[in-house]
Amino acid sequence: MQNYNGNFNNRRQEFELSDGSRFVDSRYDWGFTARVVYAVAAHWSVGVRSNVGRNVRNNQSFWGQANPALEYSFFPYEEATRRSLTAFYEIGPVYREYFEVTLFGKSEELRGEQALTLDFSQRQPWGNASIRLSGSAYLHDKTQNNVSLRGNLSFRITRGLNLFVGASY
Repeated sequence: MQNYNGNFNNRRQEFELSDGSRFVDSRYDWGFTARVVYAVAAHWSVGVRSNVGRNVRNNQSFWGQANPALEYSFFPYEEATRRSLTAFYEIGPVYREYFEVTLFGKSEELRGEQALTLDFSQRQPWGNASIRLSGSAYLHDKTQNNVSLRGNLSFRITRGLNLFVGASY
């Protein structure tokens, strides 16, 4: 399986202040992700996931990683077009450059991280459903971690018209 994703977001807001002057907030983010996984057994795969990007909200002027990964599929891979439940584990270094010095006094850093992602997706005549639970932590300090949950439903109303509902936490 090969999966490639890219994004670019440019946000510009202008405000008129009480003294009549204008304040302009202009930000852009971008990112690219590549995930390449090869099946080595009925339920097991090995691969690599790599990311590069820029994220103003996360104070990251640049970040990148290329990590080896292991995936387990609870359903046979032949069923992946209809339903899929996988556990994807990756471990490796992540490099980050920051716009501003972090709370830990870093302007850039290279840290080891590990991540586990549980993914469920299902395709039915009525539409599609998916849910993803992800967690990651630094290897040197597991108290610095991140957990996220997101899901979506897409209902087929008629051919060519879907209702999409998604949420994340």
